[in-house]
Amino acid sequence: MHFIFDQNKRSRLQRKVRSGVALGLILTLVGCGGGGSGGGSGATEQLVLKPGVSIADDNAPFQVVSTAPNTVTVSGDASGLVPGTLLVSGEGAGFLRLVDSVVPQGANTLINTSQGTLDDAFQEASFKRQVTIGPEQIAEFVPAAPGITMDPPNAPGRGRGDTLEISLTLVDFELDSNGPAKLSVSGSISIGLGFDFDVKWGAGQKYVKAAFQFSASAEASLKAALAKSIAHKKIPLGVLIGNPIPILVFGFPIVVVPTINLYAEFDGTVKVGANLTSQASVKAELGVVYNNGNFDLVADLDPSASLVPKPNFYSSLSFRFTPVKVDAFIAIYGIAGPYASCDLPRLELSFTQQANPAGLHVGAGAVFEGSTGLKMNIFGRNLLDKEYPLAISQRINFLDRFFPNNGGVDVEVK
Repeated sequence: MHFIFDQNKRSRLQRKVRSGVALGLILTLVGCGGGGSGGGSGATEQLVLKPGVSIADDNAPFQVVSTAPNTVTVSGDASGLVPGTLLVSGEGAGFLRLVDSVVPQGANTLINTSQGTLDDAFQEASFKRQVTIGPEQIAEFVPAAPGITMDPPNAPGRGRGDTLEISLTLVDFELDSNGPAKLSVSGSISIGLGFDFDVKWGAGQKYVKAAFQFSASAEASLKAALAKSIAHKKIPLGVLIGNPIPILVFGFPIVVVPTINLYAEFDGTVKVGANLTSQASVKAELGVVYNNGNFDLVADLDPSASLVPKPNFYSSLSFRFTPVKVDAFIAIYGIAGPYASCDLPRLELSFTQQANPAGLHVGAGAVFEGSTGLKMNIFGRNLLDKEYPLAISQRINFLDRFFPNNGGVDVEVK
């Protein structure tokens, strides 16, 4: 069967795709997205399912009663669920299971399963989808401290309704319990996050592009007082747990669940005091392309940073401070898939004692870094994973922009 159809016929044909066991069903879509979050690119899209794919939806002759890591229990007519069938569900976090054996249990049927892959499902597939991860896609924000909150969508004075707005106030956070080392941070964070999913899969090509789009800005005030060395301290800010997001490809559900970790980082040396406010923004794309066993990096960065107003330091040593680091993960059917991390940014400050004229001389910069990777288990068996631990890196000397003397400034000594 081969279909070319317009938007008005789409829902009727999607119902055909979802019914029971799909036996080599071919669909072609020209110029419109196949459902889910975001549409296609306007190019021809198609999906050819392998024989023996069964989608557990409202049109199936059976109903899923419960699931466990290695079993699925169904009621109704399960006669089509024979060993070798690929059972697919878009409910909850979704699942993609190969039927290993079937055990009747009264009115229900217990199905012993093992993990399936998209390669088990797709004979030929070509589609693109875009997902925006905003407040509506977040099920829960778990703050790391009482002073950290997520604002509701379209909060007064904050960003758009599709951005994640975080307010934070950490007072006298203990960097080390064995000596005086306290940090206070206050400010606001605005995060826009999107995800692109591009698949071309068949006998002659296995291609996946999975890329995150970050658009973030933050203003953070820092007060630090240390009497010892602190080496790379991570300060948890919170975790955003996403809702399951079904990406429909002609009724075939690919379910993704985002998780976003937010934290700050600090490295400091002995006897340091500082009081400063930083403003920063970044737009970045980070992702991985898999193409027939080869990998390519997707990386683009547009950063900016500044200090406002003039900072105050107490001593002549140095520290590094990352106000916000965003770690984003996507699980596909509950299995780890693409991930990326982006700094916003790491502030690097150094200051030395001057004899003539007396005072402190300051050098300061902002370093934006990002990493990304792609785990391939859900796409096919025996496919290698790929990680780019330093996908992007760019330094800005923001004293050049904010102060007139090209990277050095005398600051007030308290």
